[in-house]
Amino acid sequence: MAGLLALAITTAGCAATTSQESPGGGSSTAPTPTAGGLPEQILAAVAKSIDGTEEQARERLARQAEMTELHTTIAPSLKDDWSAGTWLDRDTGNLVVAVTNERRAAEIRARNAEPRLVTRSAQDLRNVRTQVERLLKQHAVTWVGTSIDVTKNVVVLTTQKADLPTPVATALHRTFGDAIDIRYQDARDTVLSIASGDQMASDNMLCSVGWWVRDARSPVVRNYVMTAGHCVADSPVVPWRHAEGEIGRLGRFSFDTPIGSDWALISVDDDAARRLSPAVSVRQAKPAGEGDDRELVTSLSIAATAPKTAFLTGTIVCKNGRTTQVTCGRVIANDSDVNADTGGGRAVRLRGFTRVSLLVQPGDSGGPVFILDPRGRNQVTAIGVVSSGGGDQSNPLAATMAFQPLDRALAESGTRLVIDPNVSR
Repeated sequence: MAGLLALAITTAGCAATTSQESPGGGSSTAPTPTAGGLPEQILAAVAKSIDGTEEQARERLARQAEMTELHTTIAPSLKDDWSAGTWLDRDTGNLVVAVTNERRAAEIRARNAEPRLVTRSAQDLRNVRTQVERLLKQHAVTWVGTSIDVTKNVVVLTTQKADLPTPVATALHRTFGDAIDIRYQDARDTVLSIASGDQMASDNMLCSVGWWVRDARSPVVRNYVMTAGHCVADSPVVPWRHAEGEIGRLGRFSFDTPIGSDWALISVDDDAARRLSPAVSVRQAKPAGEGDDRELVTSLSIAATAPKTAFLTGTIVCKNGRTTQVTCGRVIANDSDVNADTGGGRAVRLRGFTRVSLLVQPGDSGGPVFILDPRGRNQVTAIGVVSSGGGDQSNPLAATMAFQPLDRALAESGTRLVIDPNVSR
């Protein structure tokens, strides 16, 4: 049906807010499933993220699902005083469990996972991180983000050289030695909103549509579009529009607060609600001669939402964003604290986010982050909302993204993800 307001409307082929035509010249079409298998664009993005073929991408997704299931059986028995994190091996896709002694390694091996002997436990790493952040605060150092790299058994500090004074860096190395790794990047992490031309627009801000959610507390059905909080922070009262018409106005949001979240709810009016779709729409150009429309739209249905325990370090995840469309990459770290630049050199602390080796650009903010169904079905597991980008965004191989975990955003906002529109609660 023409005019369907699909969640995660994200590619350059989508209609701009100032026109009903796609940039390519044709009109957009309603999302329709393809005949079996993942969309070509998605599979190609996964293959690129592992530097392999599409067949290898299918195999890796299947292995990822198998190892994630194994992790759910092992994780409850892991203790912070002798274990130090889990991840999926970059080359083999195997589940790796860091442990501090050989006895525990033998236990992990017996459960068909791969043990890795390390010197610091999860408890040790958390203590180091706390002390690092205390030292940074004492020296009034703002532009440094921290996380734990479980694959290297170290606390990571992410910053630019100009933002970490040499005496402070020296003090950090002297105090913590090889327990820390200072990683310099070319630019600060920045929130990804832009000032003109997008599929979801207010008078002065444009971002990507994220997930369709409903109020989980109210007996009355209330529909919202979830996007990034920084998209609305400076203009909380203006209406938001889609190419097909007005969506609605801000319901509530969380950004630049002590809890460090970045989500917003756009309250959807009755007319727009009739055009919502609980799907991720992937748009790509049609081959010449295949019909009048210039876009092929594949709809990826939402199978479930998942907590961050479902996306281990090393997991391949994808995002759909208005500017860079579908890109995929590996999870670098969970529970990352990110200092994001909102413009004018002001830092906003984002807490407990997930970092991914993945390309994002201004305008992608608010877009959906998801895990693909390894069985090749057109389904995804919803896991997050695009927030900020760092590293060298001109180089896909050096770019990083930080996203707001969806389970936390749903809990804080009192909403639930819409998977089946016919289920009112």
